[in-house]
Amino acid sequence: MGFFSWKTADTKESIGNISSAKSHTKKHGNVYLLQPTALAICEAGYDGYGVFGSVDAYFWVASKNITESQFMRLIDEVFNSTIKSDVRAIIEQLNYEGMFTMPEEERGFLESKKSQYENLLQLDAEYLSELKKALYLLVKSDDFSEENYEALQKNSEQRVNIDYEFFFKMLRSWGIKMEKDKLLVYPLKFSFNKDALYADFPASEWCEFQGYFY
Repeated sequence: MGFFSWKTADTKESIGNISSAKSHTKKHGNVYLLQPTALAICEAGYDGYGVFGSVDAYFWVASKNITESQFMRLIDEVFNSTIKSDVRAIIEQLNYEGMFTMPEEERGFLESKKSQYENLLQLDAEYLSELKKALYLLVKSDDFSEENYEALQKNSEQRVNIDYEFFFKMLRSWGIKMEKDKLLVYPLKFSFNKDALYADFPASEWCEFQGYFY
């Protein structure tokens, strides 16, 4: 994936990444991801890949905007469609006999992933419902970290044998789609002013220079 960026919500200036000739660090110093009900997230050196202060901007979009009903539908869609499709693809890879032998490390990885997905498909419906509610509350807590995800797993009666990265990517993808569709209660808003207020400005616009190609 190439570089991408936005303009500030208040001054409409491009947020140049640290590899560009117009890096925000040279003219403005820090850049801030504004938040509606919390302190702005500070980024000292934007690298051009959507992360501000260790927070992925598209995951932020998802966590701030997804409703409980949307989250439940998203989980169901992923479980019933994407996972089943991935299982079929993995089985095809494992059964494929071509001109080369699959390395044991790669085969082991695929076997492990297949086991994870099949475990999800076999979850009890009532338990899955409780799991979805717990995951939603964790997402809305503004701290969907790997550490807290693991803590949720430990406190569950039945561990879900699938990694944190899977859920993170699922929600990030939802955030990308919704940000493009402009169907957001809380869109992304950036500023070079740490004291800027989220409610005072419109959504940040996409940077046509991708924060690099000036």
